[in-house]
Amino acid sequence: MRKLSPVLAVLLCFSLLLTVPIVSAEATNVKTIKLKVNYIEVPISENIRVVRSEDDNSAKVQLFNKETGELIETFGEIIESVTPAPNSLSSDNTLAENLILQAYNERTDYKNVTTRLTVKMEGYRSGSFVQINKVLSNKLAIVNSNKPKFRKYRSLKT
Repeated sequence: MRKLSPVLAVLLCFSLLLTVPIVSAEATNVKTIKLKVNYIEVPISENIRVVRSEDDNSAKVQLFNKETGELIETFGEIIESVTPAPNSLSSDNTLAENLILQAYNERTDYKNVTTRLTVKMEGYRSGSFVQINKVLSNKLAIVNSNKPKFRKYRSLKT
């Protein structure tokens, strides 16, 4: 079996990561929001509340249904490590850094199963310039599965 080229793998991971669900049949506007390094596009409508939170090494954006309060989807980034690049100063005298970054997309489908797509990548940052050098790993996992409870029925004797 042939391996995917790294460029194709990165494009495939980001296309899956940045896929936005269709929440309703209403007209939906899109808003671009910055995480720590990357930008995402999220749907904006009357039924969606967007909550962004950030700390020193991570940022996340959560989409909630305004009517029910249910969490629809979460986008996030975590900077795992930052090291100075070999040529630490860029042309504009900002510190250049190598990054290990984890981006994820978590969503609940069918009200029972929450899945999380995680992509770990190596990148470079200098001032406002950011590039992804390579994808280190990717993983799709079930985070939570609330299986419906089935009742046990006794067989009736006739």
